[in-house]
Amino acid sequence: MRADTAQLQPNTSRCPYNCAFEPWFAELERCQTCGLGRTTAMTRAADHQDYTVLYIDPGETKRSVRFLERFLFGRRGYLRGMRPGSLLDVGCGKGLSLDVAENHGWRAHGIDTFEAYGADPRIGTGSFLEYQAEGLLDCIYMHHSFEHMVDPVVTLSKCASLIRSGGVLLIAVPNFGGAWAKVAGANWQYLNVRDHCFHYTIKALSSLLLQAGFEVERCDTTSAHAPSFAEVYASVHNAFEIWPVRVWPLRSIFYRGTRMMKVPSNAIVDWLNLGAEIIVLARRQ
Repeated sequence: MRADTAQLQPNTSRCPYNCAFEPWFAELERCQTCGLGRTTAMTRAADHQDYTVLYIDPGETKRSVRFLERFLFGRRGYLRGMRPGSLLDVGCGKGLSLDVAENHGWRAHGIDTFEAYGADPRIGTGSFLEYQAEGLLDCIYMHHSFEHMVDPVVTLSKCASLIRSGGVLLIAVPNFGGAWAKVAGANWQYLNVRDHCFHYTIKALSSLLLQAGFEVERCDTTSAHAPSFAEVYASVHNAFEIWPVRVWPLRSIFYRGTRMMKVPSNAIVDWLNLGAEIIVLARRQ
């Protein structure tokens, strides 16, 4: 079932601290203790999540492969130096990550809800909570799929049951506690209340992992794929918008300058661990 045809349903999943949520904004409520955001009404059926958008652009394939190569096995790659084993990509799309992992000696499989991807024998279709592995896994990889899961507690319990002791779980999600989320508020591009069930802070995600039997080994934030923070900040605060129309050339130059500042401004935000995305590598205890 796709999001545009599913019936609205209340989100009653638990907060990792078992504390109360309070109304926030844009169909969201927020936990006062850990900052976890929760969408108040879901547009997907709980038993059939779409982990990724069915969009295949051949022009993006090479760039995606280069990104995955750096992200997983590059100089600071999250799987660099690990002994190859069995890997499951939850929300694998058309399987580019599987190709990259196999090139580094991993036995890679994926799962997605789009049947179009099921033609690849390595990719199963359906709900992750119903997935049955042939044996215990060495790694589960969830790149912008965990925020789509209706119940994070149950999802991480499923991960723990599939990963061998000493195996790893690699999760990337939008950072609800980051600078972009705080500045943009309800207009934050990664909020996506139509599709995202939960919105994670570092504190909330770390707590969930600990409760599920994982130990966080590495936690970073990144803004590599986000727009310039300087530009977003200026846009949200309507810089120059109250000035007379005759200064529009100055306004144009200013916004071009903020775009050019993407690398340094985003690097500073990442250094403060307030980047647009959270990436966590956790080991099964």
